[in-house]
Amino acid sequence: MEKKFLLVGALLLAGGFSTMNADVIYVTESGSGDGTSWSSAASLEDALSWAAAGDEVFVAKGTYTGSFKLRAAAKVYGNCVGTETEPPTYTTAEGLETFLKGPGGKRVLYLDGKASEIYGLDISGGDASTETTGVGRGGGVYINLNSATL
Repeated sequence: MEKKFLLVGALLLAGGFSTMNADVIYVTESGSGDGTSWSSAASLEDALSWAAAGDEVFVAKGTYTGSFKLRAAAKVYGNCVGTETEPPTYTTAEGLETFLKGPGGKRVLYLDGKASEIYGLDISGGDASTETTGVGRGGGVYINLNSATL
């Protein structure tokens, strides 16, 4: 009986350690993979739904149309060329080539992750008039009850 308890305890402990390591999720316009590398990049929608606290999402240059949600305290880096292994640095907003475009009638980006961070994205074309959360507010980006860095 004692061995079973120790085994369960060891499994729980191991699971706790795995969540402490941040992951990088790679995204391209045509991504349909698991996001573990540039060659198996995920879609932006999938990557944002998979992201956990502390994860980094590297988004390749391109145009992403839709209504996206990030519910974790993750960091999202746009304007990637598709070879990065470290987060890119930004010195200006000029020259950004990663575009998040609204689908019409919905906001572009909904942030519900405590202290999420968004860098290197050009966000436009949102409309919050039909949204159920924050009606009429945050057509481009809506930050729900928490802080975020844009």
